[in-house]
Amino acid sequence: MSQHHQRAMLRVVSYLSPLLDDLYQSLATYVGEQIGIPVHFSTGQSLEDFTSGRADMGFLSGLISAQIEHLPLCPIELVAAPVLQGVRYRGTPLSFADVIVRSDSSYTSLLDLRGSVWAYTETPFSSGYHLVRQRLAQRGFPSDYFRWVIATNSQLQSVQAILHGHADATAVDSHVLAIFLQKEPERLAALRVIDTFGPPQVTPVVLSKALAPSLRQCIQEALLSIHLTPQGTRLLQAGLLERFLPLGHENEPHVSSLPLFSPAQPCARS
Repeated sequence: MSQHHQRAMLRVVSYLSPLLDDLYQSLATYVGEQIGIPVHFSTGQSLEDFTSGRADMGFLSGLISAQIEHLPLCPIELVAAPVLQGVRYRGTPLSFADVIVRSDSSYTSLLDLRGSVWAYTETPFSSGYHLVRQRLAQRGFPSDYFRWVIATNSQLQSVQAILHGHADATAVDSHVLAIFLQKEPERLAALRVIDTFGPPQVTPVVLSKALAPSLRQCIQEALLSIHLTPQGTRLLQAGLLERFLPLGHENEPHVSSLPLFSPAQPCARS
């Protein structure tokens, strides 16, 4: 370990669904072991975590990453993003927002949802309400398309609202949905995907620019080579991931060739 890497702790935060915490904490621990630095993993508290020096490394949604990047004197560098398992991802580091309903419902597309009850996730970092209104506008639907909307504190709560009959439909990140069904396979037959909101999103791994460039490079290399080690392969497989790819403005994935909307389908894992 070089002198640049002699620090007491690597502070890692996640702004993603709590359902993904086990996965990303294990990946952060793996990176720490590779670079020889203990890791402290926690939930992101605010967009100022990086500007205030409370975080060195983070797992972010594309929306939150864009918000931080637009802060004055952007404090982060995008270094990598996960590639999810499944043919629909075509080896690119993207995820989708799948619109789900109960399997026993009559809904087969977004067109059928007029007058239904929609569940959306509201967090301190992003508004699912504004996101769905934007997606409806893109399809040419009015903002009062749904009869009623209910707010939840997490994507898991939105999924549970569907399962328990408190709402008719919601949109959930495709990785979050896959991990939920991995943890609760008995729910597989109870849910159905009827549409997909686009465009696909990237969930980047970011590093604080306050870290030494040599340390940032070592962290990126540990992520990009994780699929080449037995331990790393096990972690990726458990998290339904294939590998990590480098990410930056010069090599962000092109999404124009990827399908934005899916036909009605059961929530089968690919």
